[in-house]
Amino acid sequence: MPTPRLVTTARTSIVAAVVGLGALGATGAALAVPPSSVPTDTAVVFVAGDILSFEQTAGQPQWEANAYNRIADGEWSFYDSGRFTYQTGDNDPLEGTYTVSGSTVTFTGEHSFTTTTSTSQTTMNGTIDLSTDPPVMTFEQVSGQVSAAVVNDIPFGSNSTAGYTGTLTVIPTTN
Repeated sequence: MPTPRLVTTARTSIVAAVVGLGALGATGAALAVPPSSVPTDTAVVFVAGDILSFEQTAGQPQWEANAYNRIADGEWSFYDSGRFTYQTGDNDPLEGTYTVSGSTVTFTGEHSFTTTTSTSQTTMNGTIDLSTDPPVMTFEQVSGQVSAAVVNDIPFGSNSTAGYTGTLTVIPTTN
């Protein structure tokens, strides 16, 4: 059962960071917190600290400020089951999974939405380095949207893509 062990190691690291005991070291040595003492029904949530870098890789320039603000207001939640969510404002959350290797959490999530005339998808991939104080997240986020309709026998269609990469410090909290 390697997955629960990885999840417990991540949870132990994150819980240790939250209570000020420090995260796993670069070697990934386990902290002395028995798995049975780790709650299974709460998530550890990271919120944005300082945004160290932010770059738009695709999309209209006027979209960049809103995307930056969504990252600044985001919440990244990590559950014992290996489930990951990213939530910002009133937007539907991205959902996915995460794994742990040493002091690095690697996550990926997505959200899709489809109507009769359009579909959109957003993905986010990234890592959190728990060996630093504060932890440092690096991410890539890509969104795409396609619309099509026929009105009075005239076909219409459009598409758009936006992409962003960045690095930020994150502050661990609990919910």
